[in-house]
Amino acid sequence: LSPWRCVGGCGFSNSCYAMEQLAVSPMGEILNTPTFRLCIHVIVELDEPVDISDAKKTICELLLSQSPRFSSILIMKDNGVVQWKKTEVNVDDHVFVPQFPPHLTSYDEYVEEYVSDMHLRKLSPSRPLWEFLFLNYKTTNGEAIMIVNVHHMLWDGASLVALARACSTRLSHNPTLSQTLMSSTSHLTELHAQVHKIRSLDTTWFRFKWVEDSRFPIRGHPRVEMLPKVIASNKFILHDIREIKNHVGGTVNDVVMGVVFFGFRLYCQMDLP
Repeated sequence: LSPWRCVGGCGFSNSCYAMEQLAVSPMGEILNTPTFRLCIHVIVELDEPVDISDAKKTICELLLSQSPRFSSILIMKDNGVVQWKKTEVNVDDHVFVPQFPPHLTSYDEYVEEYVSDMHLRKLSPSRPLWEFLFLNYKTTNGEAIMIVNVHHMLWDGASLVALARACSTRLSHNPTLSQTLMSSTSHLTELHAQVHKIRSLDTTWFRFKWVEDSRFPIRGHPRVEMLPKVIASNKFILHDIREIKNHVGGTVNDVVMGVVFFGFRLYCQMDLP
């Protein structure tokens, strides 16, 4: 048993002990293969410039306490088994502040180009697979931008939401209230869902094995991952989202996902050149 410690100015360490080596899940092993080496990029626009010293302290106190994987590296044992191994974290190796030409009125073009090239940035296997990048430059939408680059083996969507909640202040008048859970369904409904799932898996496997994908805009070609990428963005007024939510009787998440999938559908229906 061994504790971990964060160096590089913050001096934060955990007060509890964790296992020296942790097993990598089967899904984690798949995500670590060259074919599925995936990283998650989180881009946050900020209203004020970032104090880098305070940011490092916050990262040490909050991020490293969320999961032991954030203070671990991958090792391969003699028998070929991949495991997480606890290591000392130097926060200076994970926090970067890119430099752009000074005295410009707007840095939108530089920031957009930098963010678009994030897919080319590789995480070093010699240290934990995450990093923060702070762009303290004024853009049309804010005073600074924070980029989180983390391997998919460490995080997923649910983990991101949990971390965001841990890093923010709860504004509820009654913080002791628990989350509302979905009501349970009948056994008949569950059985129908299982049968439908089996049929879907069977159909999906048949199509994957024997049916070639049709040509449409999101279908790639060999080496497409090496081509330059462009990030397009749009703004949605939260008041409008709430109006739609109240009209359809759903949630904010329902509205946002509906917009995303409708836009994706329109994109797939575009005529190829």
